[in-house]
Amino acid sequence: MKKGIIVEHKKRYSIVMDRQGLFHKVRPLQKEEIGMEIQFKSKSYIWDHILPLFRGVPFKIATMAIICVLLLSPIYLWVSKEDVYAVVSIDINPSINVSIDQNFQVLKLEALNEDAKQVVSQINWQNKSFFIVSEKIIELSQNTFELSNDSPVLMAISYLHQKNEKNMMDELNQYYGGENQHEMAIYEVKEAIRNEAQKEQKSMNEVAAQELEKEATAISTSSVEENEESLPDLDEEEEELIHNFYQDHLEEDEDDSDPVPVESEKSKETNDSVATLLPPQANDQARENNAIKGGRTPRSLVLQ
Repeated sequence: MKKGIIVEHKKRYSIVMDRQGLFHKVRPLQKEEIGMEIQFKSKSYIWDHILPLFRGVPFKIATMAIICVLLLSPIYLWVSKEDVYAVVSIDINPSINVSIDQNFQVLKLEALNEDAKQVVSQINWQNKSFFIVSEKIIELSQNTFELSNDSPVLMAISYLHQKNEKNMMDELNQYYGGENQHEMAIYEVKEAIRNEAQKEQKSMNEVAAQELEKEATAISTSSVEENEESLPDLDEEEEELIHNFYQDHLEEDEDDSDPVPVESEKSKETNDSVATLLPPQANDQARENNAIKGGRTPRSLVLQ
């Protein structure tokens, strides 16, 4: 272990200067302030182990050997250690996916609808914890779309790796517990729901609601049994909150898309037939009145 002073924080690493004035990349140290002296170990990369093997070897041979290593080595050798630990779908009105690392630091925000794009564009999420970013999402959603202070909030969590000792869902329940003005459903979903949501470009909350609806309607015994493994583990209050959230949105969509009544072809034919059924001895005024009823402009009016 070496001693050095923190000089800069980056998204995936921090930079430390040792006593000889050399700079080193180390694991993220956002909790420590710049200027603080720490003990550190330089961040190592796969190249640090491969390149020394080719010292003194002719350039062409070394190049071919490195290409072979790249082709034959498993991909996980060069995947960053700070990869995505979990994905959280947040739905309040905007729908946003938040990717986090094992330290609950935000790695990526993904807007899933047009409202979400407006919110995401206003958030400086780099090097921020999920808790700070999630609060900002809720605050901006309320201000931008004039939502009530007690608007329900859904958070579906899907883990890409084995859970930490500090479970994300436990941390969120503790953080948002107590005197929280929002009705919240914070729950874990299985990989099947995450994959389906990614495939359909939807929120995991919406896909979870669809699975719960399938179970509730019980279309067939076989379909329910097939979906049992993917259903989230929810209590009655959370299940009701999710159902009401998407039921309200569904009713709003239906109201916006009410069809305009259109006169049927049969009624048109009836009107046309009535308009033409006149006895030969009918006078000109009767013919004009009948033409108006039939939706046509009488010849006498056109001539005028």
